[in-house]
Amino acid sequence: MTTELSRRTLLRGVGAVAVGSGLLGLGALPAHAAGKTFYVATDGDDGWTGEHPSPQPGATTGPLRSPQGALNAVRTWLNSHALPAGGIEVVVRPGTYYLDAPLTFGPQDSGADAASPVVWRSEVPGAAVLSGGRVLSGTWGAPDADGIRSLSVPGAGRFRTLFVDGVRAPLVRYPATGNLYHGGQYPNLILAGLARSGDYVDYTVDAPVTGTYDLWLGVSTGYENSQTWLRLRIDGGPTLTPGTIAKSDDDFRVVRYSRVLTGQSLTAGTHTVRVSNIRTAAEGRVHLDALVFTTNSAMAQPDGEILPAPAVGEQRVVVDAVDYVAGYSSIEFQRIAVTGWDPNNHQTLKAEFARQPWADDPEAFVEVVSGFQYFNERRDIDSVDTSTGEIQLAAPTTGRLEPASPFTVRGVRTELKVPGQWYLSTADERLDYLPPAGQDPATQEFVVPVLNRLVVLAGDGVTGARVRWLTLRDFTFTHCATAESYPEPRVVTDAAVVLDCASDSRIEGCHVTAVDGYGIWLHLDSCDNVVDGNLIDDIGAGGILLTSARLGYGYEYDARDEVEDFAPLRNALTGNTIRDGGRVWLCAAGINLDSRPPSTVYAAGNLVAGNLIENLPRQGVFAFRNQGGNIIAYNRIQDVVLSTADAGAINIATMTNLSAPSLVRHNVIVDAPGMLRLGTGVSRPFGFGLYADHSTSNVWWERNSVTGASLPMLVHAGQFNALVGNEFLNPHQVWFVDTDEHMRDNRMRRNVLSDPSAATQPAVRLFSPVFAFQNLLTANPRAVLESERNVLWSDPAVWFEPGRRTFAAWQALVVDVGSVNAVPGSTSYAAVGFQPIDTANAGPGAVTTVPVLASMAAVTTTAPPVAVDTKTTRYSPTFGQEGAYRVYARRSSSTAPQALRILVEHADGQSMSVYSEWSGTGRNPEYTRFGVYVGTYRFNAGAGHHVTFSQPGTATPVMPSELVFIRVPQFQTATAGELWDAVTAVGAATLTVGATTPVITRGLLGDGTLADLTGASISYGSDNSAVATVVTGGPTGHLVDAGGAGTARIWAAVTLNGLTVRSRPVTVVVEP
Repeated sequence: MTTELSRRTLLRGVGAVAVGSGLLGLGALPAHAAGKTFYVATDGDDGWTGEHPSPQPGATTGPLRSPQGALNAVRTWLNSHALPAGGIEVVVRPGTYYLDAPLTFGPQDSGADAASPVVWRSEVPGAAVLSGGRVLSGTWGAPDADGIRSLSVPGAGRFRTLFVDGVRAPLVRYPATGNLYHGGQYPNLILAGLARSGDYVDYTVDAPVTGTYDLWLGVSTGYENSQTWLRLRIDGGPTLTPGTIAKSDDDFRVVRYSRVLTGQSLTAGTHTVRVSNIRTAAEGRVHLDALVFTTNSAMAQPDGEILPAPAVGEQRVVVDAVDYVAGYSSIEFQRIAVTGWDPNNHQTLKAEFARQPWADDPEAFVEVVSGFQYFNERRDIDSVDTSTGEIQLAAPTTGRLEPASPFTVRGVRTELKVPGQWYLSTADERLDYLPPAGQDPATQEFVVPVLNRLVVLAGDGVTGARVRWLTLRDFTFTHCATAESYPEPRVVTDAAVVLDCASDSRIEGCHVTAVDGYGIWLHLDSCDNVVDGNLIDDIGAGGILLTSARLGYGYEYDARDEVEDFAPLRNALTGNTIRDGGRVWLCAAGINLDSRPPSTVYAAGNLVAGNLIENLPRQGVFAFRNQGGNIIAYNRIQDVVLSTADAGAINIATMTNLSAPSLVRHNVIVDAPGMLRLGTGVSRPFGFGLYADHSTSNVWWERNSVTGASLPMLVHAGQFNALVGNEFLNPHQVWFVDTDEHMRDNRMRRNVLSDPSAATQPAVRLFSPVFAFQNLLTANPRAVLESERNVLWSDPAVWFEPGRRTFAAWQALVVDVGSVNAVPGSTSYAAVGFQPIDTANAGPGAVTTVPVLASMAAVTTTAPPVAVDTKTTRYSPTFGQEGAYRVYARRSSSTAPQALRILVEHADGQSMSVYSEWSGTGRNPEYTRFGVYVGTYRFNAGAGHHVTFSQPGTATPVMPSELVFIRVPQFQTATAGELWDAVTAVGAATLTVGATTPVITRGLLGDGTLADLTGASISYGSDNSAVATVVTGGPTGHLVDAGGAGTARIWAAVTLNGLTVRSRPVTVVVEP
């Protein structure tokens, strides 16, 4: 078992954690005497030696004046001296140092090793301030008629950020507070959710007079003739089949009205209407806009969602679909804005009105939250139409402009009406400021950030020269600008401190504040660094950013071939406080582990531990594309996902099921509500506590506490996610969603799911928009989830999806058989073995237990495949460690499905399985992300194992291009001694009729080690008993008995200490 590091305190100056093959401190290294010291002070001189902390008598020598002067002095000294034992220390005395350019360290500025580093530190923690700003000076003009004061700012250029007495002052905006919304302040909302049989929605209708009414139904659907599966009932009467419902469009956000009932008699008063879906053969999703009852039998066809004006004498009742009184949706009801929908719109916004100065002012621009409200973008204004409220942008946005996209108009002089806001005329080099009452700008300090980066550790990605063993300690970094926009708007590539191909270096005890980008950025091959004990606040983006050559979804930030496989790995990001982010850029995480190259997906990742992250518009910790081998532990994350949607406090989106395993342990999350804005005062909560997005797999989510997220946990199309010992509170629901039919083998054990307020949501929801897969989830939840020994509670009753099942009906599907439906507390905890979580032990100062980071790496084959014949390919992997491994094959999609036999020869014998690849490219072409799971098997260290692929048919085989082994994590868990998995193997996978072969089943515990099955109950099953069955006998106690030609799948059910697991079936081929 991998040794764990226990009782480590993640606090500056205390403890260390093993990462890779070395030790990385989680605080300052032990104090030692530097071999040479230089001093910097505000009363120094860059012509002096810097060898004294203060000017010497006669002012002939003393400290240096600037950080750049100190860097030059150190380089000059090293030109004639070797780096001394103990290294070099540069001590910067209190004061503010305004930088003319980024302070840039190169490989020549490196230390020698941990005992002889180069250390730059503030003499007094936080008192040495490195600023990238410019203090504005001059004489303020007298107030104009509106109280606005003006200052000449020659040479300032265009800037977007201004600090007044250290506080961000907002650039003039309209509206002064809140937002405009594309499509209007109150866009039309449709109700989404009628998808399949059993879904319904109820309304009340107040008929003003007795008479006959026609009913028009506004729907949004891509299906023809949906009246064949929609039904209506009025006042509980007979079920009515509506008339033809016209297809709205191929897009679900286009509304069309159809007359579905004619001559319906209604008495004056209140009536009930039910709209239901009876679709059983396939998906039949229909969204509703409104129900319109009218006495006008000649009412004209509405124009889209716009109803015609009422005729004289007409009685009309319009019931908005979102105003339903009761209902049930198998996919959950949602409100969706549709006004102004255009799937190709990236350049036109529409409000209730637009003002001509918005286009005329050369400083004007729009800031819009585009796409699914993930990120904000800035675009200049080309023109406005004051008659229609349309605003034409000068350039298209990256994200689509969707209905209800929130936006503001910035930088318009005529809108400067709110005290504290300001306007800049670049052409006139003039700053206009409307001071709050009682303030005089002549007595205040105005600072404009100028530099986009303050300190850069710049290694050479081509030659391999790195900045190494360099420490920045106890500084304050402030006043850092950003670009106008970024080609990948999800990733702001500017920061106060940048490590670019730097390693074995440390950023510790620093305060990064009042910056517009990230606080600290690790780029390319920046590995084995420590970022510890820093305070990062008032940040335009997020706290700490890690990036590779390609950003986000694959934007090529650095095209050099030499750096395409670089990624920042094995870094320790610990004990930091990150708060008040997203001041400029919404799409920013407290700690953002951005995309890694596919070549690094199996490597040990980074340690994110003991941090406090709070008050951010989006994620607390985000790990994107090809992230694997990370440890995210003991962090306190609160008040995040505040003004964006579809994000999690801890959000991992690897976009592949093939990655090194990761550990998410003992994080405390409080409030991650999410907010998808749908207009003024209207929003949809859509934030998650823990989010395994985009096929994220092989993650151990253990002993985390989540309170106050709109969804405590969502697993999207993932595999082998283990949810162990967590508490999900208020609300309590956990979703497993699959859009790709990849989800499998996820497990929940010893969790607490509790929502005492009301049972408005299921405790567990399994959902797929793929109709056949949803049917599988309904009939057999265990196809994707094994759940046991949980505490499940809500008032008045806990329930489950799909099928709105009661607890008893859920257990009847062999799910949560050993769980309890009871109030959380000592009694229910004891019943399932749940250990309460110490929620105080998270954030800076937490006492932690984490594995050695190097143990998180996966293994790929060490030898290329060998073609045995035209139909057979064999891999012969070599293993550095014995253990259990999950085996995956990556294969190109074939033009026609074809069966492929896979024979695995492992430590316990042989296991064969058969799988078919679907046709076409689909979501699974070879060059992308996914692998097909073969099975979990034990392998001994060294060689001697084989995996053979054969195609028994006549088609030309498409063999796997890669074989991947992901080691089952071996670390202490809450289920360390419990049965977790079972592996069945046979002596020979191919038999002749009448032959037998031994069969054996091994058990794996929750910590990945071998289980002792001495006292276990093992039973075997076969899906084709005429071909093969399991009988007692032989050296292992059981034999496969081949009774007839064909194939059969054999599996074992193993019960140990009250827990039952079923092994993955192995295929036996019986030949005549």
